[in-house]
Amino acid sequence: MTPASLSATAAASTGSDTGASTASEQSQQQQLRCERWVARAMEQLAPSALRHQLYAYCAYCAPGAAYGAWFDAAQKHLVVCSSTPSPAATTMLVRHELVHAVDVLLEGVDLDNDDALACSEIRAYRWAQCRNEFWFLRASCVRRSVVPSLQQHFADDEKRVQQLITANLARCMQKADIVHD
Repeated sequence: MTPASLSATAAASTGSDTGASTASEQSQQQQLRCERWVARAMEQLAPSALRHQLYAYCAYCAPGAAYGAWFDAAQKHLVVCSSTPSPAATTMLVRHELVHAVDVLLEGVDLDNDDALACSEIRAYRWAQCRNEFWFLRASCVRRSVVPSLQQHFADDEKRVQQLITANLARCMQKADIVHD
């Protein structure tokens, strides 16, 4: 190799390292930002009885992931995708997953029971994604929002999903919000 080609190779290598370093730094910044938002949301929303039982953190999620957050009952983890775009979106996701955490960890709900799972999902959408809807639109927002979530659990069995929503919607919409406002 000539000195000129060595210089070109070194410059190309340095450029790609800088690009990788920048991407890594952005990922770390995104992770730290998400962790701050999750900590703030947990402080504002989580019942005190739950705060020491539940580990909430951010994790990388592949683009196009089915969920923006999830609750792992076995591990007692609440996980938010680090790519969540804003504090408001993070708070909404934490609020949703906290409903499931409260149901399982404080109320002893068995999410392996179809009706209990449907009720928990209805409540989670009611108190998170649909909470700011006008009262007369809230049930339709919940119905529309909960369908894809339940389809994930019931292998796209649309009939079963609709049965569960119909059987549980009115009762579960009325349950009190045990995640702080």
